Amino acid sequence: MKSVTLIFTFCLLSLMAMAQYNFGYETAEGWKHMKVPHTVITKDVQWQFEYDLYFAKIDVEVYDTSNYISGNVEYHAVCTTDPMMFFKFQLVSEIVIDSVLVDQTGCSFTRMGELVTVELSSVINTGQHFVFQVFYHGQPDNPVNYRGLSSMYDDSYGKNVTYTLSEPFHLKEWLPCKEELHDKIDTVWTFITTDTSCMAGSCGLLEQVTPLGNGKHRFEWKTRYPMAYYLISLNVADYTEYNLYAHVPGIADSILVQNYIYDTSLAIQNMKSDLDKTPSMISLYSRLYGNYPFYEEKYGHCQVRLPGAMEHQTMTTLGSYWDWVIAHELSHMWFGDYVTCATWQDIWVHEGWATFSEYLFFEDINDVARMTNWTNQTFFHAKQQPLGSVYVPFAEAGDESRIFSYDLSYKKGGAIITMLRYLINNDSLFFEGCREFISQYANSNATGDQLRIVMENVSGMNLQDYFNEWYYGQGYPIYD
Repeated sequence: MKSVTLIFTFCLLSLMAMAQYNFGYETAEGWKHMKVPHTVITKDVQWQFEYDLYFAKIDVEVYDTSNYISGNVEYHAVCTTDPMMFFKFQLVSEIVIDSVLVDQTGCSFTRMGELVTVELSSVINTGQHFVFQVFYHGQPDNPVNYRGLSSMYDDSYGKNVTYTLSEPFHLKEWLPCKEELHDKIDTVWTFITTDTSCMAGSCGLLEQVTPLGNGKHRFEWKTRYPMAYYLISLNVADYTEYNLYAHVPGIADSILVQNYIYDTSLAIQNMKSDLDKTPSMISLYSRLYGNYPFYEEKYGHCQVRLPGAMEHQTMTTLGSYWDWVIAHELSHMWFGDYVTCATWQDIWVHEGWATFSEYLFFEDINDVARMTNWTNQTFFHAKQQPLGSVYVPFAEAGDESRIFSYDLSYKKGGAIITMLRYLINNDSLFFEGCREFISQYANSNATGDQLRIVMENVSGMNLQDYFNEWYYGQGYPIYD
């Protein structure tokens, strides 16, 4: 009886949406839905598992008027395979590599497309630690739909801005790297040199701004929380700082909400009322999902010109500053950053839950009109691609427009969580399952199926058929 009622409820909401939807939608992350060239994904990229990265120091020079970059990155790693005579990393061919050092010794290297192979002067044995440093410079090709390292003029505010967007396959367009989701880097330092007329924002805590003379200074950001490769970021513009503080029960100190906003009265005028809601959102999601994961450092935003936003760890890159976009990106700190999908096929772990979290924000402030509108739009879009599943098939895992499908990953993804909440029919158990999932997979990776198992263990229900039908299955219900 429950399943019949569930199907009826889903259909009823879908019919309501068809009647009320105005066919003009807003999205928290419009840039992710844009078409870009397909990335070839292979099941076995053995070299990515031959060493583990645990420390990175990025030291680059970037300005607000160009996407030219120069500097170096130093990685600390440990060999996890048979003795290595060479190792590999990624960097697009448009960027010049000046030199590669391994344990302070220069090494020769070869390049084939984005893949760089470094020949070692001596064998690195299993379990042996080593340090490699890459010096490089260059200007990437014009970024495709905001990906990689972008520089542009924001004519709404009269400001230049340069920033990075690396999800899912674009870190290599501005930083030598290894794009492997499971190899979270334990500690990342991001040092950004720029003009003294600008500020530079990034992940973690700003530990120092060092004057360098000649009209330059260096912003030195450090994070000590494990971080997936694509969450590393930098943002450079003529910013001013607008800070808030969140107070979460159970956390002794207040949480800094550090906002880098264009240094113009119009920017703060447009953004202040929405940004001011961030502390209460942190309290909300801390109550529902567990304490804000990065409370020892901060949360915050860097303003850029962008259709939407991007959930860089501890400091979201923000182009659209509506309160529900802020809520969407903030919830990614739990679903996406703290717990990262095991493969891009399981992007639902990020985007389905962030979409659902928008509704939780509306629910918390008792905004019935927006709760209704969210439901209408979500269930309408859940029906728009009846031949697609929320789970991304392997054959489509290199297609970014499929990974970030608005209809499937976001809206149908949010719809099936809404239905799951209804099916469990006990908010205490449902959110206990959320917290348990976050706790079990903190600082690591998880699949949609692993989330199912946690929910089953907490609720005492068998959810295999539900996931087979709604997560892996295609289509939508028709009630007769």
